[in-house]
Amino acid sequence: MHNPISKPSAAAFLLRSVSFVALVVLGVAPPSGSAYAAQYLNAQSIVAGGYHFCAIVNGGAQCWGYSYNGQLGDGLFKDSTSPVLVEGLQSGVTAISAGGYHTCAIVNGGVKCWGRNPDGQLGDGTTSDSGVPVPVQGLGSGVIAISAGEYHTCAIVTGGSVRCWGWNSNGQLGNNSVNPTGTGAPVTVSNIASGATALAAGGYHTCALVSGGVQCWGYNGYGELDDGSETDRYIPVAAGGLASGVTAISAGLLHSCALVTGGTIHCWGGNDNGQLGNGTITLTGTNPPVTVSNIASGATAISAGGYLTCAVVSGAAKCWGSNYYGELGDGTLSEHHVPATVNGLSANVVGIAAAALTACARTSVAGVSQTQCWGDNVDGQVGQGDALFRYVPAAVPAITSGATALAQGAQGQHTCAIVGGAAKCWGDNQYGELGDNTYLLRPTPISVSGLSSGVTAIATGYLHTCAVVSGAAKCWGDNYYGMIGDGTNTR
Repeated sequence: MHNPISKPSAAAFLLRSVSFVALVVLGVAPPSGSAYAAQYLNAQSIVAGGYHFCAIVNGGAQCWGYSYNGQLGDGLFKDSTSPVLVEGLQSGVTAISAGGYHTCAIVNGGVKCWGRNPDGQLGDGTTSDSGVPVPVQGLGSGVIAISAGEYHTCAIVTGGSVRCWGWNSNGQLGNNSVNPTGTGAPVTVSNIASGATALAAGGYHTCALVSGGVQCWGYNGYGELDDGSETDRYIPVAAGGLASGVTAISAGLLHSCALVTGGTIHCWGGNDNGQLGNGTITLTGTNPPVTVSNIASGATAISAGGYLTCAVVSGAAKCWGSNYYGELGDGTLSEHHVPATVNGLSANVVGIAAAALTACARTSVAGVSQTQCWGDNVDGQVGQGDALFRYVPAAVPAITSGATALAQGAQGQHTCAIVGGAAKCWGDNQYGELGDNTYLLRPTPISVSGLSSGVTAIATGYLHTCAVVSGAAKCWGDNYYGMIGDGTNTR
């Protein structure tokens, strides 16, 4: 099974979480793809699990990659380096979510799951792995949203109530119980009888947007439930008293922030570098939600990174928190515990993203967009043709206009963008993740081979990249588990 959850060290948490906090998205789309075409067309969506991928293709489901637990759904329990049809799911699939080692989909309004199941995360009342989809008990119709976590799964049903099943070591199922052996059939989350519209199942906790407010339950070692404590909660609690008016939420390494109606920002959690933005530092313990200083209104976007936070406020880029690598972009290496305006970005900012040690922003002037980055640049991820850190924003020279999406890899060491419908990447390239048919580090953007037009979405993984191109999925880079989907396990 799994060890009971205890509070990890900050260093351990960084190692486990960097793949999440380093992912940045500006404008649209997730991270990026490659010169190899997965063998299907017209992918409507692509999701990533622990070591496998799945897509909705013309209403059906296809998966590829690691399948020791049957998470590809073709009944073979065998890795596949090219997409395989999920058995019985050739049509009717409207949503799909990949967890750590299992997968679930909404099919004709009901839920079916497949893959790893020792904790009951498939919801079929057993603890046996299944290589083909099995119906989730009691959820044959009326399901409107689904989210698969590491070892548990949750769904929203018609009317806005929530059902969860699977591992429940820290109360992440939300039914006022703890069961380290898991729950193999859905249970009703307490105190959310209606109004849930969005759902996020994390590693060991779950959050939902309910009637404009955020409610969370489960693991709370760093205050990630936003209730002012470090106590696990077995039923939903209001996140920081934000019972209404929440328009956006972002989770960093050990802290979270919410954007509320009117353009103010509230943050909570870890604050050892001032990343909560209220002028204080707290070395231990958990902070109740605080209002970020000097932003009374006008905030339109928020991004919580490793130990920093950035926001767009009345068109300006503002950042606060850690600044060891110049990631606040104000020309210094001094921490700021309240928002500081990023140098040269006091207007015209339309998107912002904070990673672990680097940040980027997108500006738009008279319809012409520009991408600028700053901070850590050890692998050229700032895109300046060198490996020098940047303490103030620097325009990515090959992307002076036309950028519609920007994504940074899970390690924060390569970056890709959609520019005028073409894919461009730069930074680390040891596994060919830049897609230029070399393994050379590229400190300035280069064109991805064969993707000069038609790119509508791009996503950067740990050491690989994928893109949607004219409805087809294309991937490149590391292919150890067949993530590229070209029928091989070679790069």
